[in-house]
Amino acid sequence: MNSTDNRAARYAVYVLSLVVLAVVWQLVSAGTGPLLASFTATMTRLGELVSNGELGTALWSSGRIFLTGLGISMVLGLPLGLVFARFPLITAALETYVYALYAIPVITLVPFILSGLGFDFRAKVLVVVLTAIFPILISAMEGARSVPVRLLDVAHSYGSTERQLWADVVIPYTVPYAVTGLKQGIAGALVGTIIAELFLNATGVGDLLIRASTNFDSAGALAVTLVISVIAVALMGVSGVVERRFAGWREGLSE
Repeated sequence: MNSTDNRAARYAVYVLSLVVLAVVWQLVSAGTGPLLASFTATMTRLGELVSNGELGTALWSSGRIFLTGLGISMVLGLPLGLVFARFPLITAALETYVYALYAIPVITLVPFILSGLGFDFRAKVLVVVLTAIFPILISAMEGARSVPVRLLDVAHSYGSTERQLWADVVIPYTVPYAVTGLKQGIAGALVGTIIAELFLNATGVGDLLIRASTNFDSAGALAVTLVISVIAVALMGVSGVVERRFAGWREGLSE
């Protein structure tokens, strides 16, 4: 079976799993009353949110917070992770604090962020950064640490400068780890966006979820949750494409 057939088979299995999920959802919801809206009711409510413009407005508002926070996390987390791994003294001084901060639930920091920055855009972005930056930073750090010594020795034997060493060995080898961290960062940024909108100021997708919960609109809440899940899967799929594009050389190295 060639790669095209494999791809077609995977897509077929994926579509079949979605159909099975929809059928199971519909059947299970029949016995739960209003607690769990059916698949058809959720899709109908989703169509209403799209047609009246509520979903588009909410996604625009939340998307700005999400993308800004995720972008800052990437710009800071990736280079910091590389620096931490390549300079042992910096790692020894700061690594413990990185893991300690990562272990703190972000929701416990919301009151401090609120008192310092209020309810504005900056406060929400800070919440997103705090939920997204640590997986990205730690994955980049572990990736740079895992570079085989033999690769560094070969680069040195060919007279590579420090800049060439980073550009030709360290950064390319770290890409798969960085992509893994980015996937975790995307999930964290989505969670951070919802936390920020629920606890700092009800806007965007968070506002839709609050209103759906207040009005016992389970179909609306499920519709919004489904959209968030689809966006997360799509973004992680893009991350996978980036990984295959820039880290395919490692497959040959491992053979």
